Amino acid sequence: MRTIFNRRVWGRASKGRAVKDRKGEGPALLGLSHREFRWRSSAALARMTPLQRQIFQSLGRDETSYEDVAQRYGITVGAVAKEFGAALLILADASDEKLPWWRRLWSG
Repeated sequence: MRTIFNRRVWGRASKGRAVKDRKGEGPALLGLSHREFRWRSSAALARMTPLQRQIFQSLGRDETSYEDVAQRYGITVGAVAKEFGAALLILADASDEKLPWWRRLWSG
């Protein structure tokens, strides 16, 4: 899963590395404003299944291990890795989508 994530997300992020926010990290790494990053990430969370969303949020926020998450939801560690990888790909696809015409018009 790590190699798929590296190719799809970090390959895109290398395009936006010249743009940095104040701390040198965050959405500016992807070349997105904070507003656009929030909009895209909320759209990505809406596309995830409830299990993918819960696993993504628990692994990202709580810094728990795959074993703890698997035990919490009653699934195998492999299933946790599969669902987390799918959630990362959804997030990567959302960060690369073209904005709708009305949002491009509105943002200037």
